[in-house]
Amino acid sequence: MSPSDAPTSRERTVADWLRSPGAIPRTSGPDLGPLQQFEELASGNPELLSSIATAAESYRRQFAKVGALAGALIEAQERLDAIGDLTDLVVRVLDTDSAFDSMLEVARDLTLSDAALLITPSETLPLTPERLSGDAGALGTALTARVTEAVLSGGPSSVSPHEDGRVATTTLGLRGARAFGGETLGGLGFSRSRGEQFTTADLRLIDTIAGTIELGLSLHVMHESSLKRIAVAQEHRIASSIAQATLTAAAASMPGLDVASATVPAHVSGGDFHVTMESGGTLWFAVGDVSGKGLPAAIVMTRTVSALRAAFAGASDRDLDVAWNYLLDDLFDYLEQLGMFVTLAFGYVDLDGNTVSVCNAGHSPMTHVKAGIASSVPATAPPLGIIRSLRPSRVQLPLDDESMLVIGSDGLTEQENSDGQMFGYDRFDELCSTLVETSSAGLVEAIFSHVDEFAQQHPRSDDQTAFVLKTTSQLTDSTVSAPELKIAAEASQLREIGPWLAAALEHLDPAESTDAHSRLELAAHEICMNVIDHGGVSSKSLVTLTVDVTAAAVQVHIVDHGRSFDPDAAPVPVAGQAQVGGYGLLIARRLSDELRYARESETNRWMLVVKRRGAPAPESEESLDE
Repeated sequence: MSPSDAPTSRERTVADWLRSPGAIPRTSGPDLGPLQQFEELASGNPELLSSIATAAESYRRQFAKVGALAGALIEAQERLDAIGDLTDLVVRVLDTDSAFDSMLEVARDLTLSDAALLITPSETLPLTPERLSGDAGALGTALTARVTEAVLSGGPSSVSPHEDGRVATTTLGLRGARAFGGETLGGLGFSRSRGEQFTTADLRLIDTIAGTIELGLSLHVMHESSLKRIAVAQEHRIASSIAQATLTAAAASMPGLDVASATVPAHVSGGDFHVTMESGGTLWFAVGDVSGKGLPAAIVMTRTVSALRAAFAGASDRDLDVAWNYLLDDLFDYLEQLGMFVTLAFGYVDLDGNTVSVCNAGHSPMTHVKAGIASSVPATAPPLGIIRSLRPSRVQLPLDDESMLVIGSDGLTEQENSDGQMFGYDRFDELCSTLVETSSAGLVEAIFSHVDEFAQQHPRSDDQTAFVLKTTSQLTDSTVSAPELKIAAEASQLREIGPWLAAALEHLDPAESTDAHSRLELAAHEICMNVIDHGGVSSKSLVTLTVDVTAAAVQVHIVDHGRSFDPDAAPVPVAGQAQVGGYGLLIARRLSDELRYARESETNRWMLVVKRRGAPAPESEESLDE
């Protein structure tokens, strides 16, 4: 507080007088308080002196009213805080029913009561039937009787006074929508064996408290009811999770191929599936949809996936008819007995001939894109499980630099928006043709993203699956470089690496970007920490990082001005043996597909390499000089 803000002697005198009017000595005449200085001026005018005294008295009375109002506001705020504490206790009723004891204690203090009583019917709630906070004294019997009466009556839930206004009770469970089956949740009562009777304001406060406790009781009932159903629901989830686990976590692939697939079930699990499998040097694949939804479809899907893998393993000579016969023998009778069927598109890739051979048994959509033009691949037979004698014919399609195969499920094309419009096959084909330059994983992500955007938060009515197959030669051969990062040789500066690297990789598909970012960030961090700790550099020295993204790999280059370093001479940590040093370089090597080092122009030059998906394996190199 500045000197100018300090209270003056007159202000202090007025403040003292307002608190204790008799504290200011006066010579004679009326009590003028802070207006005492005007007494001499008004000494010759009795009427003026009387007016000044009246003003002083009004001044003091107004201050007293303000003080009383402030006290009332403080008391009201304390009550609001107590109601807030009571409300906070509601969430604890799911963990322990002792929360109701705490709620009663707060309610008793809030209403200035001697006792608070809660009675709940044991057939409705698995709680202690009777809870008491405080001592009702001589009114104990009356309080219990009145609350019991409120429970049994099941009447209106308004608060009622009894015993000359010293007992107040209400029924719980009938506010708003009736509780489970209209049952009464309980009764609540308060007593004052001493002090004032309950006023109208007190009864309104009790009504508010009763609503809060009623909410806690309702939550407790719903919680207990849910626990009775949770065992069945848990079994359902476990079975669905087991079924969903049969799907390949990551699409199998081979050198020269870029493959990606994903399924989003409409329920916990569903009937959509995608399978990729390498057998005898051939990549086999299948995408399908089991009729029906939920757990029954998921169970049939599990068996279908197993049958497909057996069929692919048995059709070693790339014979689609042989694979279909396996499926008929294993699944047709099973599906017919269940009254279910499976739409199915399956085939294999011939990289030598740059073709893909497929059979389509009632499945859609399946789209082949060639030179930017999308064409649907129609079904040549009904779904598996409908007519045994009808077999799908083999279709051979080109798979080269300008073509790709995209298979979805009807959950994509039949997804509706809020206006009832479906995404449709035309939108699906157009999306595939416009994103032909995108990686397979990026296209799968784009398909789901576009369908979700079209749906406008309208819920999925069916499972959704996307499968993309293309060659790695379709990936761009150009190198993408990001702006370099210069940081001081201080540990605190290493936090800049993560955001810089994330920005440099944001053009990659999310899965590939996340993998490369997590590996290269930590590897670069370890190399830079080695430079800071062991390179003999000052905090003013700079470390420069650059990143290049090619069709084959993501490369992070690090240049520092530390002392020369020989990676081969670094100690290699041995499991079970304590040692100092060598761990950072080991971590960087384990995280990278390649780690290269060279000494050039008084600088250390590092290169960390992470191979991109579908790219050929890198040559093993440890030096940039080679």
